[in-house]
Amino acid sequence: MSVARRSTEIPPLPAVQVRNLHGELQRPGLLALLRAAQELGLSGLLRVREAPDGPCAEIHYERGRLRYAADGERQGLPALARAILAERATFELISEAPRPARNLHLETAAVLEAIARVLIEAGIPVPTAGGQPAGEPRVGAVLGRCKLITEFAHGASSRIFLARHLAFHLDVVVKILDAQRAPDALLLAANEARVLAPLSHPGILRVFDFDDSGPHPYIVLEYVEGASLARRIKDRGALPWEPCCALFAQLAEALAYISEQAGLVHADIKPENVLIDSSERVRLIDFGLAGVPGRGDGLHAQLAERGTVIGTPAYIAPELVTEGVSRLDQRSDLYAFGATLYHALTGRPPFVDDDPLRLMVKRVTEAPPAPRELRPELPRALNELVLQCLAVDPAARPPNHRAVAERLRALAAPGHGGR
Repeated sequence: MSVARRSTEIPPLPAVQVRNLHGELQRPGLLALLRAAQELGLSGLLRVREAPDGPCAEIHYERGRLRYAADGERQGLPALARAILAERATFELISEAPRPARNLHLETAAVLEAIARVLIEAGIPVPTAGGQPAGEPRVGAVLGRCKLITEFAHGASSRIFLARHLAFHLDVVVKILDAQRAPDALLLAANEARVLAPLSHPGILRVFDFDDSGPHPYIVLEYVEGASLARRIKDRGALPWEPCCALFAQLAEALAYISEQAGLVHADIKPENVLIDSSERVRLIDFGLAGVPGRGDGLHAQLAERGTVIGTPAYIAPELVTEGVSRLDQRSDLYAFGATLYHALTGRPPFVDDDPLRLMVKRVTEAPPAPRELRPELPRALNELVLQCLAVDPAARPPNHRAVAERLRALAAPGHGGR
């Protein structure tokens, strides 16, 4: 349904025959009508009658926002839901009407979306905010309390939208999951929501909501304007080492926080999962594989039972290749951190191979070229730190992320030189 915002007439809607400001409708036509009234910002009284001699439901709008509903003895949301669920009804819209005391206090979009879910679960086709049959959510639709604005990524397991949170009045990211084609996507999103919920750190993306109860499971995350480290490397090649040290010191501090505060490992550190905003602040993203090592009832335990290898081939720690998830701990993150830093400093990962299996095996059987072999101008102290993070033996790596952050801060300090 395409509706002009400043129109004074309600256009034809699916299952609704409109004659001026009154007409007939069948389920779910009233839902479409209410969404049109919201879109147009209408004020007034909508009277809905299921039978000619039956009771009349009254629904009041004010500038497109639901404020009151009554249907006989029912008041508020139950009255609104009863009117929408009626199979057939007549309606009239009165623009000037007395306003009773408000009994609907929730965000209009959230109320209508909740009722739409009931209809969908009952097998009734429901028009979206754009007037199309309910299927995959699209731009303009409202999911939970978020209105989808722009789709900026579409993969095998999810679609990612920039959206507007209608209750918080801020831009957010909505990741809609395709649980049928990629069942693990829902498992990872649920894990990400659970892991992120208690965390609060400037280097970690916040989570606002997760809902897997409807036909379109989704997670709502903080929106940060910026680009990934992977995009920056692709656009610019190897990065200048001093600002690179400053960026990675931030990343190390975020990893130190999740380890010290929650005992977590991220388990998938790579350039694609490091976001850099317009103020050169780093955000660590994609906590789908994150967890507490050794927890017998968590995601890692499930993946271990399947024999799943955790991580990305170009950045995975050697012990995860040879022994699997059971060896995952903070030192595995330190290796992936070092591999990501190596990539940023040299413009390539430590190991390169078109075959993912050979790529993983290389880190067990070969040593990568030292960063200074590819960029002689790099400080020796930085070269040593990267190689220490990439040590095959986990015990030879730095003791923790906090120690790495301190060394990188010292290298990034003005006048240090690092030679």
